[in-house]
Amino acid sequence: MKRSFATVIMLAASLALSVSIACAETIKVGAILAVTGPASFLGAPEARTLEMLAEELNAKGGVNGNKIELVIKDSGGNPEKAISFAKQLIEEEKVFAIIGPSTSGETLKIKQICEDAKTLLLSCAAAEQIVEPVAKYVFKTPQKDSHVVHAIFENMKANKISKVAVLASNTDSAKQARASSRNRPRRPASIFWPPRFMTARPPTFPPSWPSWPPTKRFRR
Repeated sequence: MKRSFATVIMLAASLALSVSIACAETIKVGAILAVTGPASFLGAPEARTLEMLAEELNAKGGVNGNKIELVIKDSGGNPEKAISFAKQLIEEEKVFAIIGPSTSGETLKIKQICEDAKTLLLSCAAAEQIVEPVAKYVFKTPQKDSHVVHAIFENMKANKISKVAVLASNTDSAKQARASSRNRPRRPASIFWPPRFMTARPPTFPPSWPSWPPTKRFRR
């Protein structure tokens, strides 16, 4: 995560310098993160990581002598708050880019706002709808939902599992993941492999992660 956010900050700063503020004393970057609330397990470490990276970068002289000014807004995972904060960061703070939000639902709510304002949005959420269809000013850093589904089905194949029940929440990210899982062939995973809709192999997960399913009683 640290490497991803470092890349995000450097990208925003570099682009800002290249387009309009080469002589500015600071480069203002906004962030909308779920520091509190149900999604704080995502937003709190994201906020701390951004603060640490901005501090480290500024201690080294910033970017071409320009310091990073980080403006973090705590949305609590609430899409309506994300909308309000996005407008505030764009219209009042005049930020060059917005990092976040932490969740897909929030990101989808402010995607068009940032696109219309020509303000870079670098989302921390995974829903494929964030970048599909492609928008000029909207990006995201995590893997796609279909990559996660692919990894699950790959594990199923290795464990000779051909039937599975999908239990998901009603969030935008979960809806997208559920849709991806439904786009699978109806025959057992061992017959059609690799998945038809994948065009590239997803990132390999750390071997230290526990295998899925956790116990044999889940097998069919």
